[in-house]
Amino acid sequence: MNNVRLYVRVSHDEQVKFGYSIDAQLDALKKYCKENKLKIRGEYKDEGISAYSLKKRKALQKLIDESENGDIILFTKLDRFSRNVLDANNVLRDLNKKGVSIKAINEDDIDTSTADGKFIFDLKLSLAERERNKTSERINDVFKYKSQKGESISGKIPKGYKLDENKHYIPGEYAEVIKDIFVHYDTYSNITKTRNYIKDRYKLNWRFDTVKFILRNKIYIGVHKYNPEFCEPLVNTELFYRVQEKLKRNNRSSRTYVYIFSKLIKCQCCGKTLVGVANTTTKEPSYYYRCNAFYKDKLTNECTANKIFSEKRLETYLLKNIKKLLIDYTANIEKKNKPIMDNKNKINAIKKKMNRLKDLYIEELIDIETYKKDYKKYKNELDDLAPKAVNKASDSILQLLDINNIAEMYNTLTREDKRAFWQNLIKEIHIIDQYKEKYDIFFN
Repeated sequence: MNNVRLYVRVSHDEQVKFGYSIDAQLDALKKYCKENKLKIRGEYKDEGISAYSLKKRKALQKLIDESENGDIILFTKLDRFSRNVLDANNVLRDLNKKGVSIKAINEDDIDTSTADGKFIFDLKLSLAERERNKTSERINDVFKYKSQKGESISGKIPKGYKLDENKHYIPGEYAEVIKDIFVHYDTYSNITKTRNYIKDRYKLNWRFDTVKFILRNKIYIGVHKYNPEFCEPLVNTELFYRVQEKLKRNNRSSRTYVYIFSKLIKCQCCGKTLVGVANTTTKEPSYYYRCNAFYKDKLTNECTANKIFSEKRLETYLLKNIKKLLIDYTANIEKKNKPIMDNKNKINAIKKKMNRLKDLYIEELIDIETYKKDYKKYKNELDDLAPKAVNKASDSILQLLDINNIAEMYNTLTREDKRAFWQNLIKEIHIIDQYKEKYDIFFN
C-alpha cells in the first residue's frame, strides 16, 4: 500500500470570491485515497495563502521536511501546489532527491513519477505563470491609466486627503496634522515623540506604525507609483526627503544591535515580551530592555511598567548563578519524579483490594455493576497517589552542568552566539527587582 501525504491550500481572495474551501479539497483527496487503497500519513493545510510564493507557506515547508522515500504528495489541482515555475521546480528537485513524487488527483497528467508527467508538470506551470503575469499586466495597465488621470485607485484614502467629485485627492480633514508630523519628526528624529505630540495636541490616538507609514508615504509630496504629479502635495519635497534620510539613518543604526536576551524577558505588568533598546552615546553601546506597551502606547494606559532593565546586570547575575540555578532546577525535577515513600504502602494496599475484588467477581460473590463501581473507585485512588510525570532536563542543561567554568566559555562567544546560548537554555525570564537580584528563571 502506497503512503501519501495530503496538501491543501486556498487563498483569502479565492475563499471570498469563489467560495473555495479547505474542507472540500480534503474530502476529495480522502475519497481518492479510499478508492485507491492509499495510506494517509499526514494532512497539511495552508489557509489564506497565495500560491505564487512558496516561502510563506508554512504547511508546505513542513510537508517537504517530513516527506520520506516512497511517499506521494497528493493535491487536487496544480494551482493548489504552485503557479511559480522556478519555486515549484526547486521543490520538485528536493523531493526527487528524497524519492518523493507529487500527483494532482483532478489532473491525470500531473504525476511526476513518470517522465511524461514531469514534462506536463513543467508545461502547465509555465502556462499558469504566463497567464498570471498577463493578468498582472492588465491590472497594472488599468492602474496606470487611472493614476495618470489623477483618479483614486483604491477605496482607502490616505489620511489628510479626501476625494472630490472626479475621484481626485484633495486636502482633507487631517491635512494640517500630516504637515505637523513631518515638521516634528524633522526636529526630533523620533517617531514615538512625534506620535505622543499629535496625541497631546490634536487628541488623535494614532498608532506608532501609522505615523511611521505616513512619514514614508510619497503621496504626501503628490507622487504616485505611476504618476509623479498625482495630486496636490501636503509636504514640500525638501522636507520629505530630509525626513527619509533621518528614518534611514535611525533604521540602519537599530539593525546593527544584537540583544542577547531578545524574546526572553516578560513584562511583569502586562505579560508582553520586553524589547531591546541601545544607548549609543558612549563608545560602546549599552543595552537595555523595556515594555513597549508602556513606552510606545503609554497614553492608552495598556501598561504601567515604566522601568528599563540593564542587560549587563542580568547577564552578570546569570553567569554568577547559572551553575546553582541549573543544579537546583535538575534536583527539583528529580524530586518531583521520585515516588513519595509514604504512598508506597497505600498503593500496595489498594492493589491488593483490586485483586481481591477481581476474585470476588470470578467467584460470583458480587455482580458486574458492583465490580465496575468499586474498580473505578480504586483506580481513581491509585491515580491520585501515583507520581506525576515531569519532563527531564534538556540535553543543553545536562551538557552545561559538565562544564567547569561556564563564564570562561561564555566570554569567548560573539553577541549572536550569546543570544543563541540563552535562547537554547531559557524559556522565560521575569525580573522582580533587578537591584536586589530577584529574578524568576524558567528553563527549557
